[in-house]
Amino acid sequence: MRYIDYKAIGERIKQKRESLGWSQEYLGERSNYSVQHIGNIERGQAKASVEAFLRIAEALNTPLDCLLCYDENKVKKYMIYEIDRILEHADEIQLKVIVNTLYAMINSWNEIEGENIL
Repeated sequence: MRYIDYKAIGERIKQKRESLGWSQEYLGERSNYSVQHIGNIERGQAKASVEAFLRIAEALNTPLDCLLCYDENKVKKYMIYEIDRILEHADEIQLKVIVNTLYAMINSWNEIEGENIL
């Protein structure tokens, strides 16, 4: 029998919600659940149904597998997909600014960490 780590799933839901700047109340409104139920799910105290996880993933605009089965490679692929989806709508000038901004950000992070790979 496979063990379902409701606490880990709840933590991923909480992280995604917080990354969007949302309260539990707002996620509850978007997914049609009470604040108490969202809190219980995030703490792993509620054994939520597949339907509940699906509604929450939909509200968060996140693939269900990113919430249920954390896999760093899948998450990285999803992030790249999301970036690509955003960039589809940028014109040439916007893309140039975005590329230069990314280079600057990565170089700054690398300098802070003592690396210089770009």
